[in-house]
Amino acid sequence: MDERYDEILGAHLIGPDVTELLPMLTLARAHGLTAEEIVRNVIAHPTLGEAVKEATGAAIDHPINL
Repeated sequence: MDERYDEILGAHLIGPDVTELLPMLTLARAHGLTAEEIVRNVIAHPTLGEAVKEATGAAIDHPINL
């Protein structure tokens, strides 16, 4: 993450079912969403997408579960 612009520069995804996480990240990157905008999104529970929201929140010091 580029802290000057709150811009997501990329992501690493490893493990089973990571293809479920790609749409959120590619959409965010394609439309220049900030970390704050991703964290404000509503994510269904329980889903793998919650991991993206949690990781993004942690990157800007606003994790939900940590």
